[in-house]
Amino acid sequence: MENESLPEIKHTDLEESDLQLIRDEMELNQKIRIAVRTEALEEGPDMSVLQKNLKEIRDEAMHASERDLPALFQQLYTHHSLAARNFDKKLPDLRAPYFARMVLEENNRRKEILIGYQTFLDAKASINIIDWRHAALAKVFFNFREGDEYEVDLPGRIGQGRVLLRRVVTFEMGELVGVTTPLFSLNKGRTGLWHKSDANKAPELSGGQGKAVNVNQFVGVTKNRLPDVSALLDREQFEILSREGEGALLILGGAGSGKTTVALHRMALLAYQRPTFYLPKNMSVIVPEMGLVRLTERLLTGLGLDGVSVHTFDSWVHHQAKHILKGIPSKVFEDSSLSVMTMKRHPAMLKVVQAYVESLSETVVKSLRFEFPEAKDITQSFATSKEVLWDRLARAESDLRGYYLKGDATEQKSWYKDRIAKVFNDARKDVLNVGAARSVLFTVPEYTDILIKESNGRITPSMVKELGAHTRRQYEDAYSGAIDEEVFRNTKALDGGDLEENDYAQTIDSEDFTILLYLMLVIHGTITRKGKGVSMLRHLVVDEAQDFSGMEFRLLGRSVFDDATITIAGDALQQSDPTVQFDGWDQIMSYLDTTSVDEARLATNYRSPLPVAKLAHKVLGPMAPADLPKSVRDGVPVSITTYPNEGLAIVALTEALTELYDKEYLASIAIICANEENARRYYDGLKNTADVRLVIDGEFTFKPGIDITDISQVKGLEFDYVIIPDADEHSYPDTLIARKALHIAVTRTVHQLWVLSVGRPTPLISDT
Repeated sequence: MENESLPEIKHTDLEESDLQLIRDEMELNQKIRIAVRTEALEEGPDMSVLQKNLKEIRDEAMHASERDLPALFQQLYTHHSLAARNFDKKLPDLRAPYFARMVLEENNRRKEILIGYQTFLDAKASINIIDWRHAALAKVFFNFREGDEYEVDLPGRIGQGRVLLRRVVTFEMGELVGVTTPLFSLNKGRTGLWHKSDANKAPELSGGQGKAVNVNQFVGVTKNRLPDVSALLDREQFEILSREGEGALLILGGAGSGKTTVALHRMALLAYQRPTFYLPKNMSVIVPEMGLVRLTERLLTGLGLDGVSVHTFDSWVHHQAKHILKGIPSKVFEDSSLSVMTMKRHPAMLKVVQAYVESLSETVVKSLRFEFPEAKDITQSFATSKEVLWDRLARAESDLRGYYLKGDATEQKSWYKDRIAKVFNDARKDVLNVGAARSVLFTVPEYTDILIKESNGRITPSMVKELGAHTRRQYEDAYSGAIDEEVFRNTKALDGGDLEENDYAQTIDSEDFTILLYLMLVIHGTITRKGKGVSMLRHLVVDEAQDFSGMEFRLLGRSVFDDATITIAGDALQQSDPTVQFDGWDQIMSYLDTTSVDEARLATNYRSPLPVAKLAHKVLGPMAPADLPKSVRDGVPVSITTYPNEGLAIVALTEALTELYDKEYLASIAIICANEENARRYYDGLKNTADVRLVIDGEFTFKPGIDITDISQVKGLEFDYVIIPDADEHSYPDTLIARKALHIAVTRTVHQLWVLSVGRPTPLISDT
């Protein structure tokens, strides 16, 4: 294949050395294009013979004697391994075959390494492209600069040498448009002219070390005088704190307004004022995510309230369910779909449970009419009573015993006594059969139709079908289709593992705990079953309350004593859980069943500087309040950067983080991605080049350093610096959910924000 002529380099003021540098990169790109095209034209192996042999061996194994099976299984394994290999050629994308270039010197030998997304080695053409995500040698590029001596762990050896050359290159649709060296950049502008400028640098991050929340700021008010508290709160916050400690207090406010601060200080103040009533063991904080659990525990320690329990709702309800419910699976299924979780957390599920209990009542009525036809008044009284089902059963049993067990007919009395006992024992067993309830509620059309009807179109027949299939799989045996272990093993060996262990089998969803405890509440009037009840509290704080369902609030509201107090803190604009239908604070508070609700609003943003607050306000779009919340601090502008590929973004991140960490080793830095998948990908890109921690389960240490996480983990948290690396149109489309999610990520920063996108930026910020 003949070399193509290099394109003309048009410019106005470049020196010959600059032009030669561009030519060198163009020639290298051309050499790579020729090598990749040549490789692509080579024929792959013919697999037809292998497939034929595999079929013959499998047929023979099905009828072979026991002594011949080991040899045949070995042949099967070998041929399966060959058949499973992917012989499709994976070649570099010629639109951008690499994004960085380095020349290394090891043992007086020069080695040129190109960094890209697909490993490609051509010894004849002296081309070495390595995948930056997996190749150990890529660590040299990210961790060392031009002229540095390096030492890195490589497979089977220690690599030592010096970086002679280090460049970043940029392509657009296969055309070289940029070369960056440590000293300068050469870029091809939209007019087609090349120009020279200072080296492209990532935004400078500085001056924010230690500005995020510090638990030492929280005064131990249980050990100090009340005036000490006011030093940490503004006038607006202190006024809320000073309100009467009765009933429920709803604290509303935007991100960074101090909702959590006020809620926890209220708890501390109540404990200070009535220490024998508000014992730490009788108070609790419920939050949606583990990260906020860990932060809240630290803040409570600063307030002298170490004994106060902090839970996610999932952990709280699981603990209560294990204590109260019997006959439920011990294994929680962790991978329910959004559709399944949405249906189980929808307000319509309240009506589904009510309808189920009414059906149980009707079944009892039919049984009483059949077994005791003479006692019509008692049966009618049971059917029309407004009491809860459990009390109606007790009253009807007592009335029937009084009706039949009178007079002198001893034999008749004994028969009725046994009959009444059996009927009501059976009825109570049926009423308390939570295993049957799970199956019926989620699979029987009588109840799933209510979900569809009461959801105003959010729940569809196809979603209900998915719920039924999901539930039936949870009632299956551990192995789908395999009767015994030997058959299972042999079938796997012959068929390549078609039968797999059923991860659904004998599991329960976390949302089921809520539904079943609510079922007990409807049946008994309290959250109880056979004398075992929910742990009762004197004071309850629910933080980030916008992400709790109505049924969850109903349970929390019934977990406090009648004379207890409740503090609810939340922000409707941060309601981003797609499985929750948020119908406003009036509706939420109605689920608590409290007689007294006081509302307080916080309007000042204490966390983020003004430039960040402005961006956050813009991101909300049509949901944004009319007025921008007041910010107490100005700050540096938000940096918004676009990169043509992820590799270049990783380069920029590495350089900025390395420089920042060298200057501010006590800073807290969060790289907040849109989802867990993106967080893992960026962690893989940065783990060998920076001291980073992947946090996907709320395991924040709240120590200086770099946390890579996703939005679902950071609600209620704050960091000195926040970097959003995936602010592209795919991760954040123009939807209300995406707006809320990006708003949460933006408002986590206390000092400085850097927003990056690979490719086209999200429309939520593209015109800022």
